[in-house]
Amino acid sequence: MDASPIYAALVKAQKEFPAIQRDAVNPHFKSKYTTLETLLRATRESLAQNDLALFHCFDEVDGNRLLITRLVYKDGSHIESRLRLPSTDNMQHLGSATTYARRYSVAALLGVSSDDDDDGQAASPSGNPFKDRQQQRTPPAKTPPAEPPIERAKKKIAGVERCEELTDMFLKCKDNEKLQADHALFRAICIEIGAEIEKRVNAKQWSVEGECTTLMESLKGEIEMIDAIVQTSEVLDG
Repeated sequence: MDASPIYAALVKAQKEFPAIQRDAVNPHFKSKYTTLETLLRATRESLAQNDLALFHCFDEVDGNRLLITRLVYKDGSHIESRLRLPSTDNMQHLGSATTYARRYSVAALLGVSSDDDDDGQAASPSGNPFKDRQQQRTPPAKTPPAEPPIERAKKKIAGVERCEELTDMFLKCKDNEKLQADHALFRAICIEIGAEIEKRVNAKQWSVEGECTTLMESLKGEIEMIDAIVQTSEVLDG
């Protein structure tokens, strides 16, 4: 059957379509669109006057549920659109998806616009194609390597103002089970604390009496103990 009459009728109907109002707002993209009801109401009279009618039906192909939208002419010729619907057993979700699909199918078949032009924003992952493009062009910044624990400890030790703060730091290290298991790191921290005390004493900021002397003795005792443990382990391993 020659399909040209249906296209001629559609062209004529399109000329008679009124301005179609965008009567709803997409809250996510802040864009306006025409509801299915408004779209059908605005085009139905022009279609009927030109012997055209729209109808929808469902089909299933290879397990996929399809929405079929047909524009039919009086001689039986038709133009159709097939749109796959999401696979779901939730009838409320299916109903919403069907309404959405019908609106797009009708607008496509009749050659009318039912949405504001968002320049592809809805199809981009973030909803902003310029941002997505920039992310594609700009590789993610590399995470800088973690600073070694001893370097972090040195900075913290150098920032103290009173010897009592170093004492608190030393006692916390002694109570830290994870740090105690790392003999080399704990020994290095003890040495750094002792070196900081000597630096402050030499600069005449602190006195070797009282707190400083007590802490220095504790540090030396810990270092000697760690050395003894390490030597014993080496003998046993050997």
